[in-house]
Amino acid sequence: MSAAHSEDGSSWDSAAWRSSGGSARLESFRVRVIRSGKPIPGEYEHLELRPPSGWPLRNSVPLPPTGEQQQQQQQQSHDQDDAVLTEPPSISSKTNSQLIHEIETDPIWQQCSPKASSSSDNLLIGQIRGNLPITWPGGVQLGLFIVAIILVINASVTMWASITLQVSNGIGTLHTGPCNEVKKMGLGLHILINFLSTFLLGASNFCMQCLTSPTRSEVDAQHARKRWLEIGILSLRNLRAIDRPRAWLWFVLGVTSFPIHLMFNSAVFVNLTANKYTLAVGFPDFVDGASFSLPVDNSNATERLLSIQQSLPTYERLNPVECIQAYGVDFLSARRHVVVVAVKEENYPGPLLGYLDWSYNAIQNSWVCGTNFTDGGIALPENINEYDCTISEALDSQPIYFGDFAMDHCLSEKVDDRCRLQVSMPIMYIVILCNAIKLICILATILRRQVTLLTMGDAIASFLQNPDPTTKDMCSVTLKDIQGGYWPDKPQPRNWSYLRHFRWEAVGLWRWVTSNAFNLTSLVIFSILLYEAINATTTNPDLATWWNLGFGAVTDSSLVRWPHMVTGNIGLIRNVLLANLPQLLLSAMYLVYNQAYTSMAFADEWASYFTSRNPLRVGSRPHGEQISTGFLTLPYRYMMPLMITSGAAHFLLSQSFFLVAVEVFDDQGMPDAEETIMTVGFSPIAMVILFILLIVAVGMGFGLGWRRIKLGMPLVGSCSAAISAACHVAPFEVGEEAAESLVQWGLVFSEQGVGHLAFSAGLVSEPVPGRLYR
Repeated sequence: MSAAHSEDGSSWDSAAWRSSGGSARLESFRVRVIRSGKPIPGEYEHLELRPPSGWPLRNSVPLPPTGEQQQQQQQQSHDQDDAVLTEPPSISSKTNSQLIHEIETDPIWQQCSPKASSSSDNLLIGQIRGNLPITWPGGVQLGLFIVAIILVINASVTMWASITLQVSNGIGTLHTGPCNEVKKMGLGLHILINFLSTFLLGASNFCMQCLTSPTRSEVDAQHARKRWLEIGILSLRNLRAIDRPRAWLWFVLGVTSFPIHLMFNSAVFVNLTANKYTLAVGFPDFVDGASFSLPVDNSNATERLLSIQQSLPTYERLNPVECIQAYGVDFLSARRHVVVVAVKEENYPGPLLGYLDWSYNAIQNSWVCGTNFTDGGIALPENINEYDCTISEALDSQPIYFGDFAMDHCLSEKVDDRCRLQVSMPIMYIVILCNAIKLICILATILRRQVTLLTMGDAIASFLQNPDPTTKDMCSVTLKDIQGGYWPDKPQPRNWSYLRHFRWEAVGLWRWVTSNAFNLTSLVIFSILLYEAINATTTNPDLATWWNLGFGAVTDSSLVRWPHMVTGNIGLIRNVLLANLPQLLLSAMYLVYNQAYTSMAFADEWASYFTSRNPLRVGSRPHGEQISTGFLTLPYRYMMPLMITSGAAHFLLSQSFFLVAVEVFDDQGMPDAEETIMTVGFSPIAMVILFILLIVAVGMGFGLGWRRIKLGMPLVGSCSAAISAACHVAPFEVGEEAAESLVQWGLVFSEQGVGHLAFSAGLVSEPVPGRLYR
């Protein structure tokens, strides 16, 4: 059995303590290996048990014997207990784990062990650790790697495109083929781009939060001026206090995010095709080559119809359902001219009922629901002014009538589908530039190797190791006190009272009000956009019609109509910016919620130290009982729902407003530059779903703010001064050791009727309402 020493230096051992009837149960004590009164790393000569004398215990217990009683009991113990060692044990034959096992199985350890009160409390024994410097967390290095990989991908693709593709007016064509195939390729590339941009912006935001976290010297400088900084959140307040290089790095990282938000998603886009065509309605004898004439002399129309009649043997026969599905689209890309063959009545003269020149911008799907004919033989869609013909209605209303004649089948001209997957080289150059700048900024951040207070645990550990004199005797101060100007040079004891707080109070009244005002304003803006989109859509204003138009689908009835269509690279940039501008609003809403949820999570973590002893969660290299997690402040239970909601909202917004590029070909198959479309499309049904999601998100955020925080500790928010005030250890406790131990906040000692509240690795008791504390 090993010899032990009390705090006053007198010796005592386990047997003497047991024989004296000692029954103390300590929640914490330390075992230290010493030689000649000094700790010797790696060598063990004595095991010193140091119960923290004078600490307020939750229950009165006898203290270990001292003075002459100790010496007498020690002598008796040596005579009675053969297990007591008279010579120091040699470390050469014992490992750390063996020593720990000996101590934990000792009966005195069984009496003093904290296992009776908390299974998570561990004995700290002769811990040997490296002297590596505490710098930025691993997330910054990981972010550097991610940004570098994305830069290599972007640069490689752009270089390959510029060398191998035919680039015209800054736009290169990656692939030409059937529209369905090209759309799938475009969707896959957009998923990849969103994946890359999410990681790129995530790494940038992580680094930005690290950059705004203050160093201890910056906190001390502000505290000396009675100013406070914020810990654990992305803070604009801290920008005025951190050094200029870090502030500039933060600014550049933020600015380079804007082009990525606004452009990267539209760097690759699908260019659709739309064919103009002629619809002819005739009878079987027209198909057989019978001669025809139009009621009104029109040589151009007659010549075109004659050409169609001569080409009918090469046309594809479609039944009515197939015909409606093929031509009931907004932009016809794989077919051109069509002849509807009707069932002829015996008394009708001539092989031809009439014709119609159809353009991409005619009222969508209207002729497939049936037509009438003018005296000039021109087909007139029945509902051309009603805008309510849909594919489902056309299929349900068979047979389709053209005048008084029912459709039997149709003959369709098939053409090559010429949709193109294209890339904008100027957009890629801008994205690569921003990507490279972010890489340089993150690398510069890492090379600075500054020790900052990233998390609550970092701040607590720092203030325990080196207490801040400006917040001494302010142990019960709150965020509200500091915001209200309470920061006296000579604080007086204050009465303690337990107050119930809402989570929004941890955010701060001003920030909570402005955050919710911003979110409500964003909802109003999105509602206005929805209203304008509904008014601009040339369809019936009901959900069923919007759903039939398609979710994020390009339709002629839901396009922004520019007075003067601008194509080429200039038109592309203009429409890309317009389509993605609302993305900035969503990103701002995400940052607002991230900050609010971070403050709420900060308050929950802070309150947990009142009910139990917990390790300090630090942002970089942990020591002792400290732990390090994969997040700075926002835990996964907040982070994952927030990220999923944000991702869903950005996806819905991309389906609500999107770039539309359509190349139009005339009825001869030649490009019609004057009719080419470069604009922004919108999807009313996607906007409705997005609006509902935003209402739910705003409502949930508001509701979470009105949940209660656990009763106990003062509400400090992310205020550095209030955190510092809670970290002035008791005079008999070593702050450096407490910072690396499991800690709890509460009453650590009382003097002349005035108690002191602080974090401690030892026993604490709950403050009593109405009593004075400083």
